[in-house]
Amino acid sequence: MPYSFPVEVNKLPDLRPQKPVRARTFLYPILISGILFRLFHFIHDRSLWLDEIYVALNVVSASFLQLTSPLLEYQQKAPIGFLWTVKGSALIFGNQEQALRLMPLLCGVAALLCFVPVCRHWLKPAGQMAAIGIMAFAPPLIYHSVEVKQYSMELLATVLCLWLYIRFHGRAALKARILWGAAGALILWFSFSSVFILTGIGAAVCLPLMLKKDWKSLWKMCLPFSMWFSSFAVHYVLITSKQVDQQWLLYWFRHYNSFMPLPLWSSDSLKWLIQHLYTMLDYPLGLLWNFNTAESTALRAIMKMSFIPIILTLTGAWAFFKTDKPALILVLLPIMLTLAVSSLERYPFFERLLVFLSPLIILLIAKGCDQVIRSLATFRTLQFIIPILLLTGGFAASARDVINPETFGRYKKSYQKEALLYIDRNFQEGDVVYVYWNMNYGYHYYKKAYSLRYKAILGSDLKFASVSPNHYISQLQPELNQLEGKKRVWVVYNKKLWNDIGEIESKPEWYNQSQPGEFLYSELSRRAHEKGNTELDDVNVHLFDFSSAP
Repeated sequence: MPYSFPVEVNKLPDLRPQKPVRARTFLYPILISGILFRLFHFIHDRSLWLDEIYVALNVVSASFLQLTSPLLEYQQKAPIGFLWTVKGSALIFGNQEQALRLMPLLCGVAALLCFVPVCRHWLKPAGQMAAIGIMAFAPPLIYHSVEVKQYSMELLATVLCLWLYIRFHGRAALKARILWGAAGALILWFSFSSVFILTGIGAAVCLPLMLKKDWKSLWKMCLPFSMWFSSFAVHYVLITSKQVDQQWLLYWFRHYNSFMPLPLWSSDSLKWLIQHLYTMLDYPLGLLWNFNTAESTALRAIMKMSFIPIILTLTGAWAFFKTDKPALILVLLPIMLTLAVSSLERYPFFERLLVFLSPLIILLIAKGCDQVIRSLATFRTLQFIIPILLLTGGFAASARDVINPETFGRYKKSYQKEALLYIDRNFQEGDVVYVYWNMNYGYHYYKKAYSLRYKAILGSDLKFASVSPNHYISQLQPELNQLEGKKRVWVVYNKKLWNDIGEIESKPEWYNQSQPGEFLYSELSRRAHEKGNTELDDVNVHLFDFSSAP
């Protein structure tokens, strides 16, 4: 008996650490897989799509000073911090795609790694696995990690704001408050959306102190928060205030129903809200199972498994409410602010512009996962079943994108690089290249990035100066006459791009009733002999002989 007590004590350490070990066993492969998915698509080096080309042209053509302009070329908006870091990468590594995508890649990987301590602060092992897995495997988040746009940096900014909160919110030392204030103030210059996150954090800190009437602590918190506000105020005066009223962008986002309708209590507003919150499960979170092929519409809807994250989100909100109300404020307030600003038509509630909210919704879902496992004894021994169900859709889609990279990026997949480099490889002395108007931007970028051997004839966008197909072709005659008598004429056009940046969607109607380039191709086929063609998903390349009648 004297020895039985020490023996029992010695057994305890062998039993209690088992769960953390199991969690680490899952977490590391998830992190490595998420990083490898991103690296694969970075190395695969797909063509830029049109929005990336707009940003790329600004970066490679403008100086650092010119990039500080609040109104960039081609209706583009991006934080100065993003533009400057991408510009720096281009100066060091060149103007090609991988140099421009290096900073988004680093941000995507850093967001994933920095999310780990955030998850460990609020979540149990199963919740950590779910949260990090969603971020690691969500196809949209992987995509934005290799896109020449700022959304990967916006994602990182949110994660950093959360990490700074868990590091500094309970520390009253002057140095800690100054560091917190300086870090938040700096983040605002790298991320437009970080103002929503920092506002949520400010409320999560201040409201409990006000309820407790802890005015001394509240006064101390004024230092970091005033630094954030001052930084935002300067940024707003210099940049943001000059961007919000760009009429074409307002029109474009209205066209795609990206602003919450008013009044907020109307049935239209409620329907809009439900629809858009549901859509977020697919983009940017990548949680829906989009690989089922059931014929029944009802069965397909069920097989998307949307009910799992929906239930877990509501459960997670309730769990935070019961155990950590400041965390609930921190998570929900930025989402509510984004919706409110959307209703005022100051920030679109749209697809890629919501990437920055991903970590907040992921925390809600993962907290719900922990709560379900805690509440149901059955799940305690099978605690990883729910995370596995959550991650199946994203992992399957991301694995498919690796097996078949042609599916990566959905509608943003483009082959402009392949088309223009194909012409360059097969170009012969004396050849003429005609670039249709909707490939002009791609030509300008790839001409600079790859030093294309040919100087193309650039087509003019004359559809709004024309009233019919015949009138349109007659307007193009001065350009087409330059091709007469040439033995080898390359013609390239985008068959999925009807409108230029800044133009009204689906206008003019006569032009949008057919595929872009169709009128041009018909006219060229009538006037010349076609010697060959290459048809890609969004781009066609044709080789014509204008030296004799067809």
